[in-house]
Amino acid sequence: MGAPLGTARDAGWQSTVRPDQPLFAEEQSFSPNLLATVTIIEAVALAIGVGAMVLDNKFEPALLAVVAAGLIVVLLLLSRLRLLTVVVPGALAVRLGVLANRTIALRDIASAEVRTYRPLRDYGGRGYRRGLAGTAYNARGDRGVQLVLKSGERVLIGSQRSEELLAVIQAARP
Repeated sequence: MGAPLGTARDAGWQSTVRPDQPLFAEEQSFSPNLLATVTIIEAVALAIGVGAMVLDNKFEPALLAVVAAGLIVVLLLLSRLRLLTVVVPGALAVRLGVLANRTIALRDIASAEVRTYRPLRDYGGRGYRRGLAGTAYNARGDRGVQLVLKSGERVLIGSQRSEELLAVIQAARP
């Protein structure tokens, strides 16, 4: 993986990646619908766990409190997670919190195009995903820029401004 993505003060930004001169920057949060779905799944899982403890006559309030706290922490972390995409002279960088961090040299991109994708079917969901279709970084929506690197690797960058992102990548490529 490449250098970290962040502010001008981040030590990972070196000579090829200059955050003081961004050509494109986009920050995306996860969809409120996704957060609601996760909340419902967590509530159902918690209810099933409580039901199983009650049926087995092994109701453990301490265990229930720990599990509930863990679920709340997961939901809070997910609600704070952001996908940040930045194009600077010579590089495209993508960061998804502490989960994924990648910088791609623009000279390593063989082709790029805007495409519509199906997050669940094509990549197994949202976030940082690796699969048969390649690597995806996406937070919301169903449009993005499909990169094919000179190595043959396919990388999808989900974007609410995919046409603009593509135009900047094409203009900045050597």
